[in-house]
Amino acid sequence: MNKLICIGLVGLMTCASHADSQLRAQLQGQYNRIAQVAITDITQLVPRAAALLTSDFRWVEPAGSEYNREFYLGAQTKAVERISKVFSAKNEILSYQEDGIYVRCRVKSSQVYRRKGFSSDRHIGVSVSDDVWVRTIHGWKMYKSVGIRDSDTIVMRARVSQSAAVMTARMTSAG
Repeated sequence: MNKLICIGLVGLMTCASHADSQLRAQLQGQYNRIAQVAITDITQLVPRAAALLTSDFRWVEPAGSEYNREFYLGAQTKAVERISKVFSAKNEILSYQEDGIYVRCRVKSSQVYRRKGFSSDRHIGVSVSDDVWVRTIHGWKMYKSVGIRDSDTIVMRARVSQSAAVMTARMTSAG
């Protein structure tokens, strides 16, 4: 009898694990679609992202300031307006935890893009956030995003980088 119960429990755990991996794959798919929209049509990024947010969505910056959905979408709209082209974008779920109607995902987002007004300089943006998704009658929606780390690095044109390297070498060798 105990063996039968154990087999049943293992079966239930396997089903739950399979359901977890299906939901994780579904959420990863949402993150992938957002990344693809950033590459193909940056002007559609904010409307597509807005469709994934709950009406009471909260955004917490890495510094700790907390904002509502409208402020977040406004900030994202301003950021998108400064971008002329996205070369690559990727969102990767680093960790995943289901807790009833909530799912917590730690997500690393990275993108390579060009800002308007910067001829050929490229930016590499990387951020890590803890996102909380909630099951709603309309499917899974993001309830909260807490920024953990955010960085933006400018990769300048090769000619500028080479000039700086040559000047450094000259200054070093000149004594």
